[in-house]
Amino acid sequence: MTASLRTDVLVVGRGPVGMTLALLLARYGVASTVVDPADREIRLSSKAVLMHGESLEILAKVGVGDAIGRTGVRLSGSRVFVGTKELRHDRFPVPDPAGYAMAVNFPQSETERLLLDAVDEEPLVDLRLGLTFRGLVQHETHVAAELVDERGDPVHVDAGYVAGCDGARSTVRKELDVRFEGHAHDDHYLIVDVRADLPFPDERRFVFHPPAGAGRTALIHPQPFSLWHLDFQVGHPPDLESEARDGTLDRRIRAVIGDHDYEVTWSTSYVFKQLMASRFSVGRCFLVGDAAHLYAPYGARGLNSGLADADNLAWKLGMVVTGQAAPALLATYGEERHAVARHHFSVTSDTAAFMAPTTRRGRWRRDLTLALATRVPAARRWVDAGHFYRPEPVAMSSLTVPDPIESRAAVRSGELMPDLPASLAREGHPLRLRAAYGLHPMVVDVPQPAGDHDDVEVTVHHLGGGLGPTRLPVRGRVARERVLGACQGGAALLVRPDGFVSRRLDRGPSGADGDVVAELADTACSLYGKEA
Repeated sequence: MTASLRTDVLVVGRGPVGMTLALLLARYGVASTVVDPADREIRLSSKAVLMHGESLEILAKVGVGDAIGRTGVRLSGSRVFVGTKELRHDRFPVPDPAGYAMAVNFPQSETERLLLDAVDEEPLVDLRLGLTFRGLVQHETHVAAELVDERGDPVHVDAGYVAGCDGARSTVRKELDVRFEGHAHDDHYLIVDVRADLPFPDERRFVFHPPAGAGRTALIHPQPFSLWHLDFQVGHPPDLESEARDGTLDRRIRAVIGDHDYEVTWSTSYVFKQLMASRFSVGRCFLVGDAAHLYAPYGARGLNSGLADADNLAWKLGMVVTGQAAPALLATYGEERHAVARHHFSVTSDTAAFMAPTTRRGRWRRDLTLALATRVPAARRWVDAGHFYRPEPVAMSSLTVPDPIESRAAVRSGELMPDLPASLAREGHPLRLRAAYGLHPMVVDVPQPAGDHDDVEVTVHHLGGGLGPTRLPVRGRVARERVLGACQGGAALLVRPDGFVSRRLDRGPSGADGDVVAELADTACSLYGKEA
């Protein structure tokens, strides 16, 4: 007998991206069913350990960002070495008191545990484990998906939409006949998690040509719970059991941590791949996270980019399913996220060409650059040790109205709206602009300050949901540095639910340019297809 289910959105894959997407949809009142052949068991491991602050902002929407921010290791900077010689020390910006650090180390396994707990508490998310996705047929009004349970019995699901969050070997992607194009790298890497008390600061440490026996490169990341993530480029496929027996693994570890006691808690090996789906959406089906793209592990783009995919898709699906936006809005998911993926693909490809060259010429170029950089400080800018993930603009999106070429604004259309901390606290807790974000587009009105130390009243007008305006006093210097730039007269910005600016209107020097809120509300209606 065939079991049947109905749901607004079928999410295939219960990894952190799939669960985040389901929880984000629940905020709009959209029901989802999350399916996965796996069970609930999660083993502590440091896969996808580095979380960008913007990823924590996304996870905060579903109730787990604060827990990660409190427990995770806030990275204060990054150091790059050649052997034992330090080439570069980059310091990360100090976060606002109410915000998140730019980079926080927290094991992906523990992120999944927090999300599982949140899913258990959310009645609009139906988690069905032990179900394997087999295929689908798209219809004009829904998608008919076929699954099987652990006994091999069929399960039929009628879903409004399907999100493939089922990883690099995505069955959804294969069923949609979407190409996954790119290449795999030949070199093997070894990850070892160790528990130890080490004297290193809370920083990323990357080493070219580490001491003998470690490998070709080595990466060290501090984690919570006295854990350390060690990543070695070893070239040949490592035999972990053999290395543990003959002492090779111990020599690798001690080459980078020194003579300190340690306990190995987890290890694995991998080769990295650079692969991208030819398209991220087909009809009512979407590819999200690793199902859509795989990047070389330089700069922590995997999970961070996957969470940004989920955030982008969730607000669009949420508004379309609830009738607040036109279905055509969904086409912009693939438009925007494919463009962002192409950028990340280019950045990580360039880094891979330097850090792990595959040709004799490439190795000669890298080694010459490193040798020069150890002697000439100016040459250190040519050393590519990986560029940290950051949310990329959606400037070329059809949801973005370009700024005038001559604009000298601090934040432009298509970019992520920066957070603004209030100049006062309420009940001892700092206030900030991000706390005023909701489920709908909004207009953020930032007046021109009289002076750096004077407050301006930033007003958030919510375009939907029946919410009144939210007002936030902000120091003039902060408003000018983060939003206004050299513009005179203030500015009003149409901000999407995911925080990106769709349109910016700069006021004239007099500060009076008509009803900018009404004009931007009309823009929202035009861009999203429904009256705001």
